[in-house]
Amino acid sequence: MADDKTPEPTGPASASERIYREIKRLLMEGYWPRGTHLHPGKIAKMLSITKSSTAVREALYRLYGEGMVAHMDGRGFYVP
Repeated sequence: MADDKTPEPTGPASASERIYREIKRLLMEGYWPRGTHLHPGKIAKMLSITKSSTAVREALYRLYGEGMVAHMDGRGFYVP
């Protein structure tokens, strides 16, 4: 029988997943009002990501693919 307490993976992939989940949770809770520009650097700072905002951008692109955020060339991501 499978153990329900499977440990979460560690490393860069799990950090990216954690960032994705946290941004998604904030969006679902309405943390940012409609029309808010989602600046990856500011979100990285808010989530205490010190090395790079690349994982934040990747999460935002993933959320864009899910229709949870909008993206405009030259303007970046925002809350639809």
